[in-house]
Amino acid sequence: MSKKGKTLATLTLALALAFPAGLTGNASGQAADSNYYNEVHRNQFHFSPQANWMNDPNGMIYFEGEYHQFFQYDPYQKTQGPMHWGHAVSKDLIHWEQLPFALAPDENGVIFSGSAVIDYNNTAGFGKNAMVAIFTHANGPRQVQSLAYSTDRGRTWIKYEGNPVMPNPPVADWRDPNVFWHEESNQWVMTLAAKDRIMFYTSPNLKDWTYQSEFGPDGGIQGTGQAGGYSFAVSTQRGQSFVYEADVMPIENNTLIGEGGLVFRADPEMKSGYVAMLNTETDELTLGKIGNDSITEIVSKPADLRASTTYHVKVETIDDRVKIYVDDKLVIDQQDSSFGSGYFGLSSWNSSAVFRNVKFTNTANFVTNISGWTPVSGTWANNNSGKLGSSTDDAYTLSGETASDFSYETDLSISQYDGASGFGSLVFRADADGKNGYEAVLDDANDKVRLIKTVNGASKVIAEKEAVVESGKTYHLKTSAAGSAIKVFLNGTPVIDAEDAAYSTGLLGLHASKASVQFQGVLKTKYIVTEASEIENHDFETGDLTGWKSVRGDAFTDAHVSEATEYWADLSGSRATAIYGERRFLLMTL
Repeated sequence: MSKKGKTLATLTLALALAFPAGLTGNASGQAADSNYYNEVHRNQFHFSPQANWMNDPNGMIYFEGEYHQFFQYDPYQKTQGPMHWGHAVSKDLIHWEQLPFALAPDENGVIFSGSAVIDYNNTAGFGKNAMVAIFTHANGPRQVQSLAYSTDRGRTWIKYEGNPVMPNPPVADWRDPNVFWHEESNQWVMTLAAKDRIMFYTSPNLKDWTYQSEFGPDGGIQGTGQAGGYSFAVSTQRGQSFVYEADVMPIENNTLIGEGGLVFRADPEMKSGYVAMLNTETDELTLGKIGNDSITEIVSKPADLRASTTYHVKVETIDDRVKIYVDDKLVIDQQDSSFGSGYFGLSSWNSSAVFRNVKFTNTANFVTNISGWTPVSGTWANNNSGKLGSSTDDAYTLSGETASDFSYETDLSISQYDGASGFGSLVFRADADGKNGYEAVLDDANDKVRLIKTVNGASKVIAEKEAVVESGKTYHLKTSAAGSAIKVFLNGTPVIDAEDAAYSTGLLGLHASKASVQFQGVLKTKYIVTEASEIENHDFETGDLTGWKSVRGDAFTDAHVSEATEYWADLSGSRATAIYGERRFLLMTL
């Protein structure tokens, strides 16, 4: 729609009194000569009103053999003035008959642009096949959405007594609704111009509208958070030490103000990781931890933030240190070892946020779910291939995590260091300097896999097996420990199964001896021990939930235990399963 002068607002009340809602007579706007279509400069194939100013076409619709064209109209003067909706009909889109104007200004404001629909199903309750106009009422800077309807093929119009139906503009420029019926979802859909973006709303009845989404000037990557909830997007890329940055614009949606930010070192399901969020409601930059479908604040710092403004957010991480910049100004400098590496992502909360120019540069990408790594001896460095340990003697690094029963694994490749070839190993149940504990060893120099025990720095082989080990080739080494039972696997194949009870718990670590060893994907998982050979109460023969625990929802209860002892069958046609029983559960998939 063309720009409407704000001075029109001063005329609204006077016009509303002079031309009440529903007035349809030709009070003005008639041509002086009834033969006006023969005027020298009169359009012949493009519609024009008999006299005075017109502008945007509105509400174009076909109904019962007629094309209807509404238009922005001032029936009283040749220049832009208080907006009405003019009206004309045609049977062929060439020959037009001008009708009395359809809508005039009233106490809610002048009549800006909009659209028209036929309510074939009477969803609004105005009558079956009612013609309904959806338009913007403008009163000074305030713009709201209203309805009018006709039940006589558009000849007379009644404004809905509940106007405006959308009374709360999220921005000053909020106008020009375009509405259509969406058959698949059985609802009305509206697009609405809102300053520099388009908003989408839906309604079952043209009166009650619900905000759905929007897009802005160039779109960017938009995350739309739900009221009080988070939305996440995860990349396929990951990092450990890096620079991660983006242009972030938190935006206001339908009066909702929220957050937008960067996620890093996250798991692919967004169940864990860090998030750096711009909160335009509290004017804060927050570093938080994702966990259990919520975010826990680590630290927040004040920042001067505004909705619909773009900010350059940059995250720098080096091991446990996290720095966050806003527009190149350092705002947060924090130490935290909760997450060592993970995926990059984006997040929005409560409202929407637009992301542009998202990029990262990895300085190191050591993939691990274990934190607190501390070099003990030798040379250790994180790089884009993981963690590299090098020494002509022994290089140890120990994590900050203690474990008893577990599975522990890594990918590793062994290369010569100063002309020598040695081994790499997983250290477990160790003390703080690695002088006591166990090691699962891949020996490149002797082509062996070993399980060794270290006591006060002296190593003893518990078990070993021959294996072809090539320098520079990547192998998958894994060990599992449960009590005194220790197993070692190479490339998924069990190679050692031993018993030793010297150490029951201790730190996890890595060891490179007389070589350069590249470790990647160093992961610890839980090791579950059970003596049972089958699931307890697998047929629910006890008549209750013995051996089971309901942890979520109410589907698994003993509320429907049967006392029947006879044969059950043919319960669901071809999908039936015969169940014999005595206090059995009936489990069905619906």
